Amino acid sequence: MCLKTNNLNISCTWWFSFASLFDKGGYSLDERKSVFGEYIIKGTFVVNLSSLVIRMPKTNKDQVSKDEMTILSELHRNPRKNIEAIAQHSGFSKQKVSRIISRLEQNKMIWGYTAITDENRQGLQKFMLLLKQSMKIVDKKTSEEISLSRLEDVYSGIGITIETSYFIHGDYDWILIFTANDLKHAKKFCSLLMTKYPGLISRYTLIQILYSPRNHYILNPNPKKLREVL
Repeated sequence: MCLKTNNLNISCTWWFSFASLFDKGGYSLDERKSVFGEYIIKGTFVVNLSSLVIRMPKTNKDQVSKDEMTILSELHRNPRKNIEAIAQHSGFSKQKVSRIISRLEQNKMIWGYTAITDENRQGLQKFMLLLKQSMKIVDKKTSEEISLSRLEDVYSGIGITIETSYFIHGDYDWILIFTANDLKHAKKFCSLLMTKYPGLISRYTLIQILYSPRNHYILNPNPKKLREVL
């Protein structure tokens, strides 16, 4: 461990020696402050409150978190990488990589795996729906329907696929990102929500997404397409 002040950068052993020297040398409080600044004296240990930096070795828990983030970073870039490829890029053994991924899946740090697709080439359009919740209290049944996506059979019947949903803090309370066949079906989905939850949604804003430079950590492989929409 290392202790660092504005004027001193010394090991613990020497720090204690200085503290003992000041304690036994008969120095006044003002004289001690001239060297160490504001501090607390407890026995022979002097602590500089304004500029003391304590460097402790990383704990096993910190190291585990760092290792997990390394693996997650590899999976973000390409979740189809095999264990051997991830091990080579991360510098870990294949056994360690396998253990970390299994642990991340078991504790739900990793929700699942998906593919990033081009909705335009599927004949679909992407939208973002901003919803403002009213002051009406949400009952348990409605809450479960929203959290468990029990309406999926209803809106999938009109060609709607919800890609992402967020409960947020700000001018709106919910964001839904979804695909639809066209603007007409997107508006129909909005009407369906207003009808299904009367009085619960005070207002909404529907936005069409024209281009995405990056989606879920993945860069768009067709950057030239941006020129078409600008």
